[in-house]
Amino acid sequence: MNLDELKSVILETLAAHVAPSRLKDAIVLPEVDADGEPVLRVRAVVDNSGPYLSSDQVFSATSKLRDVLEAKGELRFPLISFPSSNEEIPGVAA
Repeated sequence: MNLDELKSVILETLAAHVAPSRLKDAIVLPEVDADGEPVLRVRAVVDNSGPYLSSDQVFSATSKLRDVLEAKGELRFPLISFPSSNEEIPGVAA
């Protein structure tokens, strides 16, 4: 999958997973972890004007996303963070 396809799948999967909270964007960056393994750094930007994420949504997001990605042949592990839309996020226009 190319980066645009990954972003689309990730955004669709996480948006459904965190509902009724809303995502504004997903920043997806291919990286290499400390063990030299390829990973996907995912910043799922949460719209801070909507309902808050529950702890269950946050804790289960990686498993949910990993299942979807693996089913599509993407084996890189997703490392997910959930910055708020009012936070300054490198690489994202304000």
